[in-house]
Amino acid sequence: MRMLRLALVGGVCAGMLMRPAIGSAAGEAGKSQGPGRVAGRGPGKPRAVRPGLRAPSRSRLLPKRAAAAWDQSEEETIVGVVSQPPAKGKPGAFCSMVVSRKRFKDVTALLAPWWYVDSLGLRPNQGDEVQVVGVLRKDRGDRRLFVREVTWGGRVYRFRTAEGQPLWAGADTGSWLGYTETWNSEKIDTISGRVLNVSQSLPDGNLVGMGPGVEIRVETAPHAFRFVQLGPKWYVDQVLPGLKAGDQVTVTGSVALWRDKRSLFASEVERVGKKVRLRGLDGKPDWPGGWQNWSGWGPGSPYHKLFDAKKVQTISGSVVDAKRNAPQPGLGQGTVITVLVPDGRRILVHLAPTWFMQQTQLRVSRKDQVTVSGVVLPGEGRPVMMAGSIAVGGRQVQFRDAQGVPVWLAAPQPAQRLEPAG
Repeated sequence: MRMLRLALVGGVCAGMLMRPAIGSAAGEAGKSQGPGRVAGRGPGKPRAVRPGLRAPSRSRLLPKRAAAAWDQSEEETIVGVVSQPPAKGKPGAFCSMVVSRKRFKDVTALLAPWWYVDSLGLRPNQGDEVQVVGVLRKDRGDRRLFVREVTWGGRVYRFRTAEGQPLWAGADTGSWLGYTETWNSEKIDTISGRVLNVSQSLPDGNLVGMGPGVEIRVETAPHAFRFVQLGPKWYVDQVLPGLKAGDQVTVTGSVALWRDKRSLFASEVERVGKKVRLRGLDGKPDWPGGWQNWSGWGPGSPYHKLFDAKKVQTISGSVVDAKRNAPQPGLGQGTVITVLVPDGRRILVHLAPTWFMQQTQLRVSRKDQVTVSGVVLPGEGRPVMMAGSIAVGGRQVQFRDAQGVPVWLAAPQPAQRLEPAG
């Protein structure tokens, strides 16, 4: 890696919007635009996207495509100080920091969607020392640094895998980005009434299998009702068990337009004298793992609790089936394969949520020879494994750490001391 000493200035959220996945439910990688090229609309300003609606197909892409040409040998490490922290922009915006250095042109360091930057807790103050690792690419005459990780305050904040794939949920789905950033703390309202019906909603339009959420319709007055967005089904089922039509509820949350419906995104729900909090008044989820764990494959769900770190084992064999399925009712869709091992057993292996598999661009097909490490789940009636990692076709992809925590949750890790900035 080359080492550069720079100052990070002008924290902004550029107006780079999500594009819906193309083709199948899992999406396709698409054709490369060349090294560092980011597709755009051409001359003029990008079209505005109303919060909660999918971005137009010709809107600018997030720099996910850069991963197709990611080369770790080209990574550069930038050590400097922050002159202006990253800031929240419009819904659908992509956060960046403009990097300045003496005798050279400014460089824009592209991080991730604001909701992901914020959920990691990356909030450097002006003058804080940071280290940024990424790959420089030329885009429309400007050099941009596609960031893989940032070190700040003694911790490492990861944005991409070692292969350059995004770690944030639904990286190619505009509707998911809109859902996470719809919250408006200045428009808080409280309603009371009778639940008319309880239904499932799909924040990402089911393009990449983020998993079902729960929507209720509340009668607030005769012939008047409001839509209420609660949260992921796996979590709502735990904190509001048995929620049904006819229940009397009081809901506090943020008023927003979602898919042309005036909705209330719930922060707190009171039912039969008991209050349950789903989000803070800043809109941040209360469920374990936050937005990254909407699909329920991570901590807090009954499924994740089946992982026993003391019982990790490794199997090798041939893939006889590969499909997308949810490991348990209420969870998001994921990739599930069946492996034929030498003793003749067929072991069903749960790999990872569909959205994460899409972003790793890992393809597992019938007749592939694989080696999988993971935990055989109890009480399934047939051999079923929750995968921690897989090796196939010369690639090895990690799904969980030694304790079973998914890598896509990307919690900040302790870092070595930075070199002093020059």
